[in-house]
Order: sequence, then structure tokens, then C-alpha cells
Amino acid sequence: MPAINDSKLRVVDSADTRSFLDATESWDHSFMNFCLGTVHLYARKADAQTQEAQNVHLHMLYRADELLIAMTRMPSDFAWVMGIPSTAVEAFERDAGLLASATTVLAQTLLAKLPDPLNLDKIIGPKVAVESLYSTYCSLLSQRGIRVNLDYGKFNVNDCYMTRASLPPLPAAPRGSPFTVVPATTDDLEVVGLLYIGFQLDTPWKAVVSRQQALTVVTQPVSDGLVWVCHVDGVVVGYVMLGRVTARTIAVRNVYVAKEHRRKGIAEAMMQTVTRYCLGVPVAGPEGVPDGPPPYGWKEQVSLNVEDLGAARIYKRVGFLLPDLEGGVPTGGVDPVTGRRGWNPSVCWGIQEQKTVVSN
Repeated sequence: MPAINDSKLRVVDSADTRSFLDATESWDHSFMNFCLGTVHLYARKADAQTQEAQNVHLHMLYRADELLIAMTRMPSDFAWVMGIPSTAVEAFERDAGLLASATTVLAQTLLAKLPDPLNLDKIIGPKVAVESLYSTYCSLLSQRGIRVNLDYGKFNVNDCYMTRASLPPLPAAPRGSPFTVVPATTDDLEVVGLLYIGFQLDTPWKAVVSRQQALTVVTQPVSDGLVWVCHVDGVVVGYVMLGRVTARTIAVRNVYVAKEHRRKGIAEAMMQTVTRYCLGVPVAGPEGVPDGPPPYGWKEQVSLNVEDLGAARIYKRVGFLLPDLEGGVPTGGVDPVTGRRGWNPSVCWGIQEQKTVVSN
């Protein structure tokens, strides 16, 4: 287990989501979107008394007054979420010892606080940090006589984002565009639900979702103005679902086009329209974009999780900061304002207790 080389490292717990969100407000960046966005969503649904009763986990690791890592888990989450601000990502890359020390302090703290050490069963977060945390945590469990196996899962993505500064030049509006991209309404619920079922079947885990389950998922986002649909000849053929809304960021959660309408530029048209609208910049091409700001307000960054970098050309074309893969080594994808990398590999890993086999 790594030695702790920084006496300024400390873990602070928040009693409720409001105090956590206030404490992390200065680090509201797309690399923190998964973490902060899920907390914002839960905070809108649950009051303080409910949060306390449901044992919400809200942990922040600081070096002096600089936030390095946030670890959260809401009752509705299937995994812990680790968020690392872009400044800390840069610091960890410069100093591997700092990452080792930080994750050691965090592992020791979580082990001391969790009623069941196996409650740290799944973590979504930056790959290098999740790997470092679990390495130390598994060593600590071993010292207690608890043997676990690491489950590397199927969630391997690159967190990335776009800003106004990363947008390409506004393309010329085509004459007679066949697409209409508009916010979904309640009249679209059934067809969006069907498209969501198709989206889930296209995921690596090929989830089978019932009609009722799909409607349960899409109804509130449609009501909140977070779902956009593309019409071709009056028929809804694709949708984009947004989510994880914070003060400065918003995430693209789903992008899906019906199979019979693919390779027609629909996904790119939807993404270009929706992301530019979220950032408050002019949109060209498809008709139907509303006037005025969205109900969730203009955002500084739009976040996206991309599974396959080789198939990410569409996202790069609309302005997301993703790397080039020439030579097999990811390069580029740099934020034109900060000079920092605009993408970060993320995973969802877990642990499972080794079963003891008793032979007779």
C-alpha cells in the first residue's frame, strides 16, 4: 500500500446534497458532470429528511482547499460515482505519487465509514483513479481477511465535452433541409419510448426494456424539455436525450436513430442543433429550434461519454474535444481556452467477494 506523502490531504463529508453542491460549485466542470449531475437530479427529488433516512454518501477529498476527488452515491445509483476536476486530472498526471496518496486516504476513510466494506461494490470514474483506489482498497480488505475479485465490467468510455470555443465554423444552412429537429412533447412519448427500447438493445449490454419501463424513463425528461426529436416527412426517426444538468454543464445521455434512417446525416443534424442550442449559439440547418433560452438555461459546456473513439467522427465534427487515433496513440482534443485535454478515459469497475469452496 502506498505511503501517504502529503499531510494536507483530508476528506470532508457533507450531510446533505445542498451543502455538497455548495462546496463543489467552483469545480462545476464537465469532468465532474457525472458526479455533480446525479447529485443535482437526486436533490430535486428528495428533501433533506429523505436524504438522511436513505443514507446518502457525499465525500470530498481535498489537498488544503483544492478539491481533488469527489465520491458520491445516491440511493437510486447503481454504482458509486467518482468525480475529478480538470485541474486535479492535470495534477495527478504530473505527480503519480499524489494520486496514490489521495486514493489511499480515500480508501482508508471509506473503509472506516462504510457499515459493510463490500458496499464499495461498483465505481464509475476516471480509469487511473478507479484503478488506484481499488488497488489500495482491495489490499486493505485482504488485511481484514476479505478476499475479493475485480470485475472490469463493460463500461469503457471517454468523457469529453464541447464549449463555444471548440465549435467549428457555422455551416451554411442547406436549402430545403429534410429534417426538423424540435423539443419533444407529450404527443411524442410513445414513439420516443420505442426508440429508447431500440437504444437499449444497441448498448453493449443489450438491455431488454418493456414499453412501460421505457415510458417511465422518458416521461420526465420530455416534460423537462430534455428530449429532442428529429422529424423526416412528419415521422419521428431519432431522438437526443439530455440530462445531468448542473449550473454550468449538461450531458448528452442518449443519441439514437432508427435503423432504417441511418447514414442520412440525422444523428449529426440532431447533435449539431441540440448542442449549439444548449450553448446559446446560432443554429443552422434543421428547422424547429425555439427562440429564447432552454428551461434549464444556457450552459458553458456540453458533456458526452463516448464508447468507441473509432466511431466518434460525428462528435468531433460538431465540436466535441476528442483525440485523433493516428498511429494508435490518442493525441489532440485539447481545450482551446485552457490548453488542457478535453477528454478522459473512464470505466465502471467493481469488486466481488471470493466464495469459499468447502469440500467434504
